[in-house]
Amino acid sequence: MTRSRIRKQAAPLQRGKDRWPAIELSRRDRRAIARHFLALDREDRRLRFGTPSSDDWIRSYLEGIDFGRDSVFGVFDKAWQLIGVAHLGRTPEAVEIGLSVLPAHRNLGIGSSLVERAGLRARSWGVRRLIVRFAGDNGAMKHLAAKHGLALEYDRGDVLGALDLRSSAAALPRRTGTAAPRQNVWPTSSTSGRMCRSPEAS
Repeated sequence: MTRSRIRKQAAPLQRGKDRWPAIELSRRDRRAIARHFLALDREDRRLRFGTPSSDDWIRSYLEGIDFGRDSVFGVFDKAWQLIGVAHLGRTPEAVEIGLSVLPAHRNLGIGSSLVERAGLRARSWGVRRLIVRFAGDNGAMKHLAAKHGLALEYDRGDVLGALDLRSSAAALPRRTGTAAPRQNVWPTSSTSGRMCRSPEAS
């Protein structure tokens, strides 16, 4: 992505006082996305993809993203480095989001900006739910999911968070710190084959 494209997309978001504007990426940005993913260490790769993924596996994952069906958003720093990425895997019933934020930029609100942008895109697609899957030991993602009102369901060490986008109470963007009540949120039709898992991000 060229700097002019970043500035063009970021300008209206910055006027809205968004400190970390989430920019929509395209297949032309595969190299920047690859650099971001490859900068994750072994543990962060486990949290993001569900396995300690090799460089070749990550490149294969990236090549498999269908930019015509899914969406990918990114946050850039002042040095034009891609420091946060959200992949939105789309099905007719749900959007599954996978997040990653580079370690030096965590706890700054980048994950929240990406979740909020994901919610807006999911609503524009007209799907019923926004979901996120992550390992049970990922405390940062638990906090982020609860912060944005996702109901959490635990199953054999994994966690699935879901937000019903049809509910009037599901108001994204939101900045509350309370979790939604528990409910049975595990979907019958899964997008987990796209490995949209999430590492520590907030």
